[in-house]
Amino acid sequence: MNEERRTARYSAVAATIPVIVGIVLSGSRTGMLCAAIVLAVRFSGAVRRRKYLRQSVPLLALLLLAGLYLLKKDSADGRLLVWRCSLEMIIDKPLFGHGPGGFTAEYMNYQADYFRTHPDSPYAQLADSVHHPFNEYLLAAVDYGCLGLLVLIVSGAAIVRRYRRAAGGDPIIRAAGSCLLAIGIFAIFSYPFFYPFTWAMALFSLWIVFGCSWLSRLLPRFLAIGAAATLCVFALRDMRNQYAWQRADRMATVGDPANALPLYEKSYPKLVRDRHFLYNYAYVLNEAGEYAESLAIAEACSERWADYHVELLRGDAAFKLERYDEAERHFAQAARMCPSRFMPLYKLVTIYQATERKNKAYDLAKRILAKEVKIPSATVTAIRHEMRRMVDTTNTIQ
Repeated sequence: MNEERRTARYSAVAATIPVIVGIVLSGSRTGMLCAAIVLAVRFSGAVRRRKYLRQSVPLLALLLLAGLYLLKKDSADGRLLVWRCSLEMIIDKPLFGHGPGGFTAEYMNYQADYFRTHPDSPYAQLADSVHHPFNEYLLAAVDYGCLGLLVLIVSGAAIVRRYRRAAGGDPIIRAAGSCLLAIGIFAIFSYPFFYPFTWAMALFSLWIVFGCSWLSRLLPRFLAIGAAATLCVFALRDMRNQYAWQRADRMATVGDPANALPLYEKSYPKLVRDRHFLYNYAYVLNEAGEYAESLAIAEACSERWADYHVELLRGDAAFKLERYDEAERHFAQAARMCPSRFMPLYKLVTIYQATERKNKAYDLAKRILAKEVKIPSATVTAIRHEMRRMVDTTNTIQ
């Protein structure tokens, strides 16, 4: 766009328009906000030179934020709940945080505690299983405490300082700065570092911003060779483990789950730190009738992953072992984690029936019938139909 040739400028605009249209069509509010801010920074000089544009910027910014909020209001409100519970996690361990993976291991328990103390919260219908706080800075504070967040802030300040010194009129460095700005803004409202592409672009942009003669010649080559070799070793090992797991899962899905258990047992020592493998293994054990072992593996999974489905699995295994008090705790926890779901309440009704607590079963069945349906499904319809039949039968007897 800085080129004097008109064809070059038109080509730049032609390349930019499809990107912006794609972001809008994707429905990504954060993507739209990033695009608007990066474009505003890119054309800040032209804005400053024109008084009417300079005066309209605050109004346009407010309209943009309001429009993006109203575009998916429920989703935005749901994130407020996630941020609130995340702040509670930071308050509990402010200095060093909950450790790597601490958010995944603990967050849903905090969400359950929130709904236990706020049963009539307007967030109840919006809450669901959460595996990221939708804010990379908040995630750093939860996992590594205020010290980790401080390191992140100091690093960001160093990047900004270096960019200001190096940018000048160099369009390549300015482009790298725009990339880092977009990533930094996106990280406030989403989880860009979940994707390897973001890491690649961030490192590439940092290389450009911090590049100097010796750095650009030697260090990147050594880093690239070392990183590639390391990644190949880990990737090949992970591929082998994932392939073995896939074979076991396929056998459990299309055949008898019991026949797949030896394959799971063989993979267990290699994938014992993978929470998804632990959940899958516990589920297959449950399907194969190995309820005690299923419960033990699910317990190990819950130490790494506080999750709605894990609580349901723990409750189901405990119920089949006739450990009704334990099963009730797990189903109640699952109900608090995701108050809009029907399955945990239905499972609680079955426990009350099995333990001859007919009044509690009747009261909860009426609650299920009065409950608002968030997402209609065949399962929800079947649960409501069964609860209606139970309530009607009880009323007839009475």
